[in-house]
Amino acid sequence: MRRRLLPLATLVPLAALLLAGCATKRLYDGPRRADDEVARIDGSPAFNAGLPIAALIRKVDSSPISAGYSHVSVPPGPHTLLVDCLVYEAHTTTRFDLDIDAESGSHYRLVPVSAPGNQRCDSVRVEVR
Repeated sequence: MRRRLLPLATLVPLAALLLAGCATKRLYDGPRRADDEVARIDGSPAFNAGLPIAALIRKVDSSPISAGYSHVSVPPGPHTLLVDCLVYEAHTTTRFDLDIDAESGSHYRLVPVSAPGNQRCDSVRVEVR
């Protein structure tokens, strides 16, 4: 059996696409701040490995978040998140507004919760990690 190798020009964009869902969007001005000066909020990656349900961050306050970012770094204080909860097998999306009072040095994770029957998303909860 003969193996076919993909050309490097094909692999580089593919790798960038896969890694893009792991990027962190900074939602503050200036240089990068220390982890204990900001709060981190993790959603689900847009490109996942078969998760049945996902919570995608679409907006924080008035800042839209593109699909390439699954994490955001915010200054401490109150923030409003717009989150899409996707149930992949049912092809359903439910949108939620979540309010969070972010504390410096805290790490939050968005956890999608499916409704009975796994056909739609019931809620998205915020957990401190």
